[in-house]
Amino acid sequence: MSIGYLMASPAAGGLFQKAIIQSSLGREPPHPLEEEEALGVQFAKAAGLEERDADSLRRLDQEAILNAPKPPPAHSLGSFGPILDGNVIAGDPSQAFSIHAERKIPLLIGTNDDDATLSPKIRAQPDLVLGRASIGLPALTELYPESAGSPSDMAAELFTDEVFAEPARHLARSHAASGAPTFRYLFSYVPQEKRQTTGGAGHGDEIQFVFGNLGARSGGSFSAADRDLAEDMMRYWTNFAKTGNPNGKDLPFWPDYRKGNDGTLLVLNDGIKVENNPHGRRLDALYAAKTHPEAGK
Repeated sequence: MSIGYLMASPAAGGLFQKAIIQSSLGREPPHPLEEEEALGVQFAKAAGLEERDADSLRRLDQEAILNAPKPPPAHSLGSFGPILDGNVIAGDPSQAFSIHAERKIPLLIGTNDDDATLSPKIRAQPDLVLGRASIGLPALTELYPESAGSPSDMAAELFTDEVFAEPARHLARSHAASGAPTFRYLFSYVPQEKRQTTGGAGHGDEIQFVFGNLGARSGGSFSAADRDLAEDMMRYWTNFAKTGNPNGKDLPFWPDYRKGNDGTLLVLNDGIKVENNPHGRRLDALYAAKTHPEAGK
């Protein structure tokens, strides 16, 4: 999410040449400055401060900070997040990308197939997602037939699509339409040892492959196939960092999203391939519901 905001920030021009966005909350709006300042005042009072200046807050020791009552979070990300100050942050990335006001630099962007693992509440309390869905239940049942009998599975798939996959596709399409090189992926790979107990790639599971530190996140043992996959991922990411294009010798070709199709690099258990996004119909429906909410129900 930070990278999306930096690409959209008026203050960040010329500070970087390329960008990689992995499982971003691409439509998360910034927090209003006045609202956040009010929360800060509440926190300062709870910590025993009568002054309202930064120096007083900086002098608090860690125990005072940890033990002070926290104001209730007003946002989905809790009390922390991007703040709409009109300088560094002038709006949310989805708006900036829609009008092509973001940095016109090479972008590599994608999501994982089970990013809902970011919040364990999703499967435990599916109504938190299903109850506020932008699409009515009959349409959801049609769009998610494999999970229609399991509210927890449907909620997880819907949360992944609404919060991560649809926003990522929107950013990718908008950026490609601006004329900037754009490369999109969907990461679904699960290490061989974990396939009997894990249904898909959770939020952050791609990181150990991208950086080649298998096991740092989840432990366990890794097969030769797992390590080969990590080598390919590192090469894609390193090539992109060097040249703005992830392609290289002996790697499956990754097409530029500017070609006008939905070609996506799919990182699957049985290999890497390029196809149209398998969940395109679902993402189309969610995009329509976001842009024409009156039709979503």
